[in-house]
Amino acid sequence: MATGTLPFKGDTSVAVFDGHLTGPDCTGSAHSEIPLELERIIGKALEKDLTCVYQSAAEMRADLKRLKRDTESGRVSGATPTAPGSARESSCTGSRQRS
Repeated sequence: MATGTLPFKGDTSVAVFDGHLTGPDCTGSAHSEIPLELERIIGKALEKDLTCVYQSAAEMRADLKRLKRDTESGRVSGATPTAPGSARESSCTGSRQRS
């Protein structure tokens, strides 16, 4: 909903589920208006490695509340300008690219 595109595509729910389990990570977005912190939260929610994914809804809620607070206070802008291909930290390990 945030990017306007589905993270996993398929003609059936089985194909979508298979894409989630076996397909490449869904990182970055086509919409540069989305703050990088929101992309990080979405990426962590879609993480395949169970040690890196949110362990509870409360943990995700805390991150979302923090983002809302920072956005409303002006600490995080609605649009985070970055150059295409600039690296950003993964929520767990390694780095990801904004596409």
